[in-house]
Amino acid sequence: MNAKLQAWWLARTENERRTLALGGLGLALLLLIGGVVLPLSDHHHALAERLPGLRASAAALEAQADEAVALRARAGPAPVPAMSMPGGAAAAALQASLDAAGLRGAGDSVLAQGNEQVEIRLAHAGFDAFLSWLARTQRDTGMRPLTLEADALDAPGSVRIHCVLAAAGGH
Repeated sequence: MNAKLQAWWLARTENERRTLALGGLGLALLLLIGGVVLPLSDHHHALAERLPGLRASAAALEAQADEAVALRARAGPAPVPAMSMPGGAAAAALQASLDAAGLRGAGDSVLAQGNEQVEIRLAHAGFDAFLSWLARTQRDTGMRPLTLEADALDAPGSVRIHCVLAAAGGH
């Protein structure tokens, strides 16, 4: 086949060979421009149109990250889940929390029941204050009430509490 092509080429005049060579070069150039340069140019323009939106998104993400860092710094250290501690340590942590909330008095008890549960008995507590403490405790430690008994006392809003708290997965 190569010999046939060479014979055909040599049968052309010098002027025809020049015209065919320039035509082939022009065709190759058109294919290069149409198949490579124009698609890349279109892609470049599409990316250039998206760039301002992407920069705005990046700026918004940076602002949100800064806000998250500020909120985390304002919140202070993360609480230690009480149930990640041995039972006695969890009971001690809950007792300290009740003391800080002003809910524990003489005769009240906070006792560990194994590593899974803590029993709380309060002889006299404000019901609203106890519920607020319980909500904070659930949020901060992951413990939830397994049982909760509240008996009304003579003073308005005052109750006697018996509550058993357990880890979220414990029974």
